[in-house]
Amino acid sequence: HVASSVPVFEAMLAMMGNRIKHLGVFDDGRIRGVITERDLLLEGTHSPVFLVHEIQNAREKDRLKDAYAKLPSVVSRLLASGVNAGYVNEIITAITDAVLARIIDMVLDSMGPAPAEFAFLVFGSEGRREQTLKTDQDNAIVYADVSQKDQHQVNRYFLEMGNRVCDLLNETGQKYCDNNIMAKNPEWCQPLSKWKNYYRKWIVSDDPDRILSASIFFDFRLGHGSEKLVEELHKALFSELRE
Repeated sequence: HVASSVPVFEAMLAMMGNRIKHLGVFDDGRIRGVITERDLLLEGTHSPVFLVHEIQNAREKDRLKDAYAKLPSVVSRLLASGVNAGYVNEIITAITDAVLARIIDMVLDSMGPAPAEFAFLVFGSEGRREQTLKTDQDNAIVYADVSQKDQHQVNRYFLEMGNRVCDLLNETGQKYCDNNIMAKNPEWCQPLSKWKNYYRKWIVSDDPDRILSASIFFDFRLGHGSEKLVEELHKALFSELRE
């Protein structure tokens, strides 16, 4: 729910980010009304909510690509109407997140259920929710540790997932990372214990490249999957930093 005093774009972002169609409006602890998805579709195909709805309902990659291609015109209209640049930035991020979620759902449908809990991480500007129209991929996969006998099979599954997701993102309009910081790179598709070791090394090492790694990998958030794994990784990171 949202307070009655928040700008309409905050309500819009809440609905887009949580994939919900109804949002309670509260004032002094009491519900005063309900905003529906229909209320925010008044601008038709130029509405960010309409675009997210179109992305979430795309079943083929071509339809998804066509929907994502509308983002610049949506942003242009928002800026022309005087919408705060900060809200526009968040809307771009929300739409980019919707594309990622739809692609991962499509990949899971084609590959079958994941063999372990996983989180698809996003880094850099996307990790900070500072997406712009000109962006490339910065992502990775962290998955739950499994028994030694299952490690190879599980890693092979998630590496294939990373390849498919990154390829579809590129085909949709988010180009590959020039530095290969992507879930299709075996180095960035690893179990939780390996990721904890990465962060430990970047914090305590005297390798000058660790500064570059810190500038990229320390801004991360969940793109899709297990919130619990992201929380565990955050805890491990801050524990190392405190020491």
